Amino acid sequence: MDGHAVPMADPPMDLTAHEARLLDACALVMPDVLGELGEATGEIVPGTDSCRTAYTGPDGRSISYDVWLGIGAEETLTTYEPLGTATGWMPVLGRPGTGPLCDRAVIAQNEVPLSVWMKVSGEGEVCSQAERALAAVVRRLAVNPPLLDVPANSALRLDPCAVLDHATNLDAIGDPAKRTPATPHGCDVSGADWGMDFWLREWPRPDSEAEGHGTREVAGRTVYLEELPHRCLVIALPRPTRKNLAEVAMIDFYHQPGSPAEGMCDRAVRVMGSVLPKLPTS
Repeated sequence: MDGHAVPMADPPMDLTAHEARLLDACALVMPDVLGELGEATGEIVPGTDSCRTAYTGPDGRSISYDVWLGIGAEETLTTYEPLGTATGWMPVLGRPGTGPLCDRAVIAQNEVPLSVWMKVSGEGEVCSQAERALAAVVRRLAVNPPLLDVPANSALRLDPCAVLDHATNLDAIGDPAKRTPATPHGCDVSGADWGMDFWLREWPRPDSEAEGHGTREVAGRTVYLEELPHRCLVIALPRPTRKNLAEVAMIDFYHQPGSPAEGMCDRAVRVMGSVLPKLPTS
């Protein structure tokens, strides 16, 4: 032993809630993260909690790498299965087999639930590239997580479960109105007859879409509604961000199996009315 510190070869990913809510997905597909896979040759294509680009490897193949950060742990576990390997002290999940499409994922047990998906496509077998790309992303998240530069009053900084009012939830959803963090930007609330998923996230603006949404005035703001047979979607726009996107507060309200569906949107609007005064304005 010479007394010098040696970096961990596979450090654990231990993100704070603040870090998990502000992760910059596009920074995770840049050459300083994925450069070991080849030369960056694709356009950077940002999505909602995701980002995609392409690299050309030493063998000349162009391979697309798409990192997703906004998926809940439950959906990850129902989509993929453990593959018997690990990265960052987390089991690697995916689908068995090889081919031109390959996904790999991990679920972090941090302050808030966070799944990281790496979806890879190209010619020939690409699962080895998916595993290397996921490992590179996890290493970056473990040692120096890249964060978005958002205003101090950004809704993305807020804890979605903390924004919800328990008394209003009880009235609209019913007992126990249990709040469960689902993702860094999402909170699930369940009652005996009703339930809802609540998000504070960047999303396409409903006022820029051609059809499908009605409107109501709630707490002095316009909110957008889409009523479906078994659920009601309510969206408010605290702050525009870029192009046709905005920071939104979104409620997906639904009835439990066997319960009546009448009045879903009225209940969802009551919840949104209790949330809006707590959100920043543009």
